[in-house]
Amino acid sequence: MEELLKQIIDKLNTLDDKITNIESGQTRIEKKLDVIYDHTADLTEFRASTNGYLSEISKDVGFIKHKLHQNEEEIFDIKTYIKLAK
Repeated sequence: MEELLKQIIDKLNTLDDKITNIESGQTRIEKKLDVIYDHTADLTEFRASTNGYLSEISKDVGFIKHKLHQNEEEIFDIKTYIKLAK
């Protein structure tokens, strides 16, 4: 009977150790998950701000292309005028 009780206690101690290891692993997983959430939030914020900057740059490039076209038309007109004046 004593031997059986000792075996039961040993099994309980083994189970207790395994539960402790599982709890420890769960804590590590939760910490890693928190880090992933933080990084995801940072990346989402970075993406939003980057999209804003890209939109602004796209608008600026469009304006520059428009002004370049206007300048080329004016240069063409000036060249034509100079040819007529000669």
